[in-house]
Amino acid sequence: VNQGQASATLGLAEFEAILSRLKLAQLLSGVCRLPLDKETLGGRRIVLGGSVVRPSAREASELLTVIDYSSQTAQTMRVPKAKHREFFFGHRKRLKGTDLPLVRWVHMSGLDLTLLLALTVKYGLHPLSIEDVIEQCPTKIDRFGCHYFAAVEQLCLVGAMDGSEPVRVHGRHVAIFCSGPPLFDTILTVTEPDHDEKEDW
Repeated sequence: VNQGQASATLGLAEFEAILSRLKLAQLLSGVCRLPLDKETLGGRRIVLGGSVVRPSAREASELLTVIDYSSQTAQTMRVPKAKHREFFFGHRKRLKGTDLPLVRWVHMSGLDLTLLLALTVKYGLHPLSIEDVIEQCPTKIDRFGCHYFAAVEQLCLVGAMDGSEPVRVHGRHVAIFCSGPPLFDTILTVTEPDHDEKEDW
């Protein structure tokens, strides 16, 4: 970048931040349409699981919950669609009355591809772990650089407490992302029903 006689340079971190914000704006404005045909990962998920996964299939306030906590306090907030830009472009604030470092836990209940991709851009999640979330990989733990990823296949028993009906087994898929050193300050979780449940049980 040239400014008159002086020459200014753009560092890698600044360039990456600009690209990330452009991609977030593209995702959140709806300009970036997600392909959902058989040849894409999202389409493959639909074909394999037999379930319908659409961007913004549910109300966003039902999907995204953020908890900022420390050893002494916690604050929970839902992130409705109207607050997406504020959340994705903003930074976490310190809780009033404490100087302790905060851990941020971002939880997505259900799978919204647009929100998942926006979280990927905001937090720099590894593409292979995102693929594992979409395809609901078997239980595993991975490390990508200084970040950690775990996937857990969870089984739950469902039935009336009095035993008046047969017990049913429901599967859920839980994905966990943890930021690594030096801060260890961010956890992301994604939970959704097992899309192969009818085939397995």
